[in-house]
Amino acid sequence: MASVTTPVREFNTGGPAEHRRVTADEQRVALALLLVGRNRPYDPAVDQFMTFAAEQGLSLSELWAAFVRGEAVASALVTPSAGRTGMLFMSPPLGESMRPIESALIRTACAAQDPRNVRLIQALLDPNQNAHRATVQAAGFTHLSTLIYMQGPIPRPRHTPELESGLEVHAWSQAARPIFAENILASYESTLDCPGLLGLRHIDDILAGHMASGVFTPELWAAVTHRGRPVGVALVNLAQQRDTAELVYLGLCPPWRGRGIGRQLLNRAMALASARQATTMVLAVDDRNAPALRLYGSMRFAPTTQKVAMIFPVP
Repeated sequence: MASVTTPVREFNTGGPAEHRRVTADEQRVALALLLVGRNRPYDPAVDQFMTFAAEQGLSLSELWAAFVRGEAVASALVTPSAGRTGMLFMSPPLGESMRPIESALIRTACAAQDPRNVRLIQALLDPNQNAHRATVQAAGFTHLSTLIYMQGPIPRPRHTPELESGLEVHAWSQAARPIFAENILASYESTLDCPGLLGLRHIDDILAGHMASGVFTPELWAAVTHRGRPVGVALVNLAQQRDTAELVYLGLCPPWRGRGIGRQLLNRAMALASARQATTMVLAVDDRNAPALRLYGSMRFAPTTQKVAMIFPVP
């Protein structure tokens, strides 16, 4: 594959930077820059990561590096995931003088992705990673949201709570797929949950992404309708640690918000997860979604960490 030379300011050793996918011989150096921020190809962290990647089937084909006078100075890795999305990992920024080289590397690596496989790339940063954020912004990423990750106990109910009269619950099946698709899309209207994603993904990609979060558990997926019209959805998967369930998505259509339906759906989902021996539920919520934060707080969910989500639509 051809390399790409991008005109940027001079690196302190002199010369323009070349941005390209690394060769097999350069892989360890690029991973060392990514993992420890140093040109230490035999650092134990490199061996550990390569073993992990092999065990998990994680491709390193989209490992890129910026070279100045033949020396790798920065690296970036794009890993594809379900739903035609990707995740960006970058080497630690080296300061403002290096930002043009680093951001050009990231921009080149992301724009080179095949949109048939990756349509949207995400970077998750700690709130205090200001240099990382400035670098990916210069590369063309935009701020999506600050995600609050929460965890709460799953109570042991005596029975599965019922929803209010007139609401019909549909379990996941291929036959019910159109119902789930309609409900999810209808729940996006005036949503406070990462509204910057609207219009960027096809519903098939959205469903594929939700299914790939944790261990897909169709028995814990519910779409709710009223007289055939969409009301909302609650999508829950089990985590790899089977005592934990993940609330992948909870959304209601505008006419049904503020009526306690979200609480009913969440209580029902917890009861079903409890029957599968889950004792803890985790979730992520947009920090601007005040109604959802009030609901989760009232149900004993507590924040565990935060991440700043940045996104790059592949052209």
